[in-house]
Amino acid sequence: GGGLLTVWQDRCLAAFPLVEFDRYVAHMRRALATAGEAEPDAVLRELFATTSEMRLDVQGRLVLPEELRALVGIDGEVRFQGFDRRVELWPALALDPDDAADHRATIGLLQSTFDLAEHLEG
Repeated sequence: GGGLLTVWQDRCLAAFPLVEFDRYVAHMRRALATAGEAEPDAVLRELFATTSEMRLDVQGRLVLPEELRALVGIDGEVRFQGFDRRVELWPALALDPDDAADHRATIGLLQSTFDLAEHLEG
């Protein structure tokens, strides 16, 4: 059980189950080695410095450490958004309504291609 919160692309927090965080760290190690990073251990130290165990308060609410909140600009309400193997935590106002409409239009277009592909394959 349990999980970890980490800063994700300097824009939000990502909540990972422990097993997925381990997979993420393994990926980072491989990517740093492949890229020939001069200081891979320093990069990983920074990753771990901006990661925290997920904790609940006495009312069962997720506690977001202030230092992580500050790094991604969360100072009030939080928007939770599932994304593949993680859940992203964004400042509630981080998504521009026009951007959201554009994203929904793209999703609609891609969904129609999915239906077409299913029809052609079936």
